[in-house]
Amino acid sequence: MWRTAQTGLWGFCVIVLVLLMSRPVAAVTPVTTKFYSVTLPDDWIVLKGPVRGKDNVLLQMADTTHSTTATLVVGKIAKGETDQLVQMYSKRLQSQPNKQKHQTEFFLLHGQERGYCIVREDPSAHLLLILTVSGKLPKADFLFSLRTPYKALVPERPHLP
Repeated sequence: MWRTAQTGLWGFCVIVLVLLMSRPVAAVTPVTTKFYSVTLPDDWIVLKGPVRGKDNVLLQMADTTHSTTATLVVGKIAKGETDQLVQMYSKRLQSQPNKQKHQTEFFLLHGQERGYCIVREDPSAHLLLILTVSGKLPKADFLFSLRTPYKALVPERPHLP
């Protein structure tokens, strides 16, 4: 009888160990592309990407409750196209651009949902970054510590109204 109880206990411990090991572990998720590297906090997931186009990379992410979402696009751009893109975004987002020293910002308000869009350019590398965030905005602050060899692309916190 002792042998049967000991074997049953051993089997139970093995099952518990397997179940614990198969549970998802909260961990930071690094995402690296040819343009940047970013580490998602443990409560964020990648929804799509990084998707590589011919000359750009798109990454969509959200916190695990989907209360905050962010889209990051970086790609090549020809000289003079940034102003055209800003005008297009202004019409599309129905928001006036707020030009800062190194970036152009748009503020979004849809019902109770707040958001922003940041456009930054590195003219020497002919690169453009577009960051769009909606929901609980402070949860996406980790995106302001983007690692990239193109320092002009690193977004700054927007000047929210």
